[in-house]
Amino acid sequence: MVKAIAKAGLATACLFMLAVFVPQAHAGSIDFACGAPATNLCTGTVSGTGGLGFTTSGIGMQSSFDGTEAFTTTFTTNSTGMGSITISDTDGDSITGTISATSESSFGGDETLTFNVTWTTASSNVEAALGGTMGSGQSTIHFMTSNGAADSTDMHINSATSPTPEPSTLLLLGTGLLGVGLAFRRYAC
Repeated sequence: MVKAIAKAGLATACLFMLAVFVPQAHAGSIDFACGAPATNLCTGTVSGTGGLGFTTSGIGMQSSFDGTEAFTTTFTTNSTGMGSITISDTDGDSITGTISATSESSFGGDETLTFNVTWTTASSNVEAALGGTMGSGQSTIHFMTSNGAADSTDMHINSATSPTPEPSTLLLLGTGLLGVGLAFRRYAC
């Protein structure tokens, strides 16, 4: 009986240490938008360079990250739709990513560009807004243009980390498994 209590105590101590030293998840996200439904008008132009190649003069946007401060989005893709994108403001807040795929659709005179982006670097303030992790998760971004002018843009950037279980969740799970193990041991004897 003493051995069983000692093992249970050791298991509880291990679970407690795990709960203390496992980092907590700090997920975050940032929204960027211009045009409808955002309250500001888009600025900037988008030009086609052939195939799925596009470049921009810089599209002005607002962000949930920094209130009403203006951010500028610049991107460039090659004819296969691969390229890079940077979103920055005048304070030095920025996030940069790699465009891995581009799709284009048209309706009337309007054109929609959709980019799959893997975020690679972020400034410290943007990283903090994303929960302390660089935003290297993948995002899908939509740019609507009309005659080369940006009409609206919508993008949502999530934190890079996959969800990490909270220490209290791990402790609760471990305690439950310990209880089930002790119950089976009790009935087996």
